[in-house]
Amino acid sequence: SSQMDKLPYILEQLKDGKHIERMEVIFQRRDGVRKAILLTVSPIKDSVGQIIGASTIAYDITEIKKAEERLERYAVELERANEEVKQFAYIVSHDLRAPLINLKGFAAELRSALDVLDSAFLEAMPHLSKDSRQSAEMSLKEDIPESLDYIDSSASRMDYFVNAVLRLSRLGRREMIFEPLNLESIVNSVQKGLAHQIEEKQIKITVNPLPEVMGDRTSIEQIVANILTNAVLYLDPARPGRIEIGGEKLDDETIFYIRDNGCGIAEEDMSKVFAPFRRAGRYDVKGEGLGLAYAQTLAYRHGGSIRCKSTKNEGTTFTVTLSNHPE
Repeated sequence: SSQMDKLPYILEQLKDGKHIERMEVIFQRRDGVRKAILLTVSPIKDSVGQIIGASTIAYDITEIKKAEERLERYAVELERANEEVKQFAYIVSHDLRAPLINLKGFAAELRSALDVLDSAFLEAMPHLSKDSRQSAEMSLKEDIPESLDYIDSSASRMDYFVNAVLRLSRLGRREMIFEPLNLESIVNSVQKGLAHQIEEKQIKITVNPLPEVMGDRTSIEQIVANILTNAVLYLDPARPGRIEIGGEKLDDETIFYIRDNGCGIAEEDMSKVFAPFRRAGRYDVKGEGLGLAYAQTLAYRHGGSIRCKSTKNEGTTFTVTLSNHPE
């Protein structure tokens, strides 16, 4: 059986000598299984133009329809996840930041109160025993100020993390302006920004021919800067630093790589490479472990990704893949 409501329409169209192009109908087989069919029906005419039949081409599109339904479900789930991220960013920016501001504010008030106590202590000193005087002086001059410094630095660090999470959240929502970009020009610009470190460490950078990329300028600059900066920072001081950059344009995507002969990353640390606030490799390098998380998020926004291949004590290669038709 079939969708009978469409049968009169099909017959009417054929009667008028019209073609039916790519009409979707649902057929139910005798075993009860329903199939989605794409029909193209054309009238067959005799030598004098009379319609004597019809030719039908039918495609079983059941699996395609199922795939479309899955995609629709994924889109709904993705939209819900995006809303959850926005809500999380709101919570971070308001519910977490307010206590931090209070904490720093009260710590500042305690410092002011400590100055008052200090003055009072000087007046009271002659009336205290030696042990009491030493104990009070230790608390006022060392213990309390040290604790306040710890509170202040911890609150500042937490505030940094809050801001970092917000920046990461905004990267996923910032409007992108896609345009053809000269990748070689962007690499040269980033190199100039790192000129002091490159000269100081006597690093040799080889830039092979680079393709044009379709991307958001600020985003591509950030991707290149984060990866190239890491390559410079994590070179092995025991051997001359070498960095190689190259790429190629394919039919659907553009690929470029940044390869170094630095310290490399241990296999057990590879899972940390793109994770926010996680560090892979040497820990004596300053940073909070966010640069590559930002870069990966921006690559995703370009319909691409970043892959990392590394061997401990030999070097690392980051390969960036970007769609030629980002949306």
